[in-house]
Amino acid sequence: MSQPAEKPPKQLPRQDDRVGPPQYAVISTPEGWQLLLEHGDVYLRWELRGPPGHPGVAWPATDVAAASLESPSGSLFGKPALEREGNEVGLFKNIRERDGEIVAMGECLDDGVLELEFDGALMSGRWRITRSGQSRREAEAWTLRPIPDQPSEA
Repeated sequence: MSQPAEKPPKQLPRQDDRVGPPQYAVISTPEGWQLLLEHGDVYLRWELRGPPGHPGVAWPATDVAAASLESPSGSLFGKPALEREGNEVGLFKNIRERDGEIVAMGECLDDGVLELEFDGALMSGRWRITRSGQSRREAEAWTLRPIPDQPSEA
């Protein structure tokens, strides 16, 4: 019996021509926290179970509540709703390597393993986001774990 296909994280369209390092947002909602990652022409969105910057579980967001934060140009960033106290917008970098080369974000998503470095206060340092299969509620679950610092060579 074949397994059902994995669903990717909820994606919101991004239609502006912004260039530079990708951005992320951590937003507080009445239901909890959401993590949004800029990837190509979409934003990947997860609902966090627990506070940002702590190990835990996340589910791909299934609603479009964050779409109301989008500007007319399609960009989520630079919106007053994101500037509310407690929310955070910052830059992240893909750090997942294979054979000494950075693995493309699309391939990381296909593999179900993202390794990212965040520059913020809520999301800071290096984190691994790993698809962990199906949860009890038949929704795909991902785990968030900090990546331990590599011991320095003396």
